[in-house]
Amino acid sequence: MINLNTFHLVTSKEDNQLYQVQSQLLSQKNNKNGPEIILQIAILLTLPPVSDYAEAVKLLHAGFEDEKDMRLAIIGSFLSSAWENYRSNPFIDSLDMFLNNIQKQEQAIIYYLKAYDIFMRNQISFYEDKYETLLNKSVALYDGFVYPLYRLSQISEKVRANILLKKALSNVKKVWSAKEIEEKEIADFISYQSFLDEHILGVTLSESNFKLIKRNTLGITR
Repeated sequence: MINLNTFHLVTSKEDNQLYQVQSQLLSQKNNKNGPEIILQIAILLTLPPVSDYAEAVKLLHAGFEDEKDMRLAIIGSFLSSAWENYRSNPFIDSLDMFLNNIQKQEQAIIYYLKAYDIFMRNQISFYEDKYETLLNKSVALYDGFVYPLYRLSQISEKVRANILLKKALSNVKKVWSAKEIEEKEIADFISYQSFLDEHILGVTLSESNFKLIKRNTLGITR
């Protein structure tokens, strides 16, 4: 079990509210819930005003090396692609170890994350076929998410793009208004499922992100 005290965690000077939540999490950590606590603290590190993505990735990587929990690799891969795209993603290849023993929905997430890594590195022109293949695999395995369909629509011809975008919009379960986001508790932001749904799958979206996707549709109304 990793020693969380060796990481640069949130301090009371940085943000007392985040620090208090972190302290509660640390007091709950034991051998059984280690991965869950690591996940929540890592996500907590990404919240403003701290926004320490590098330390979050570092914590998730250490936690994954210790626990081999797929959730740590999923969040770690996403954050690494999004915020550390100047260096190799330490989680991408590790995700392959889970492919033969998980449900199709989870397989779809892994293939999407592999495509997302190419997208965030601005390497689509170099790996165009691979990028399209990964997105098609993801959508074929499960078409109930939003972002895999949206990314695939961006590289598809007009008719198919329209179909993909319609499906993507139909998969959105919740659009958060600015007021609703402001009223959310910190615990709502740091749960694994909430982070996955909003940032990776897109089944819940902020109003601004929803409008961004909708602007790309071809005469679609909702």
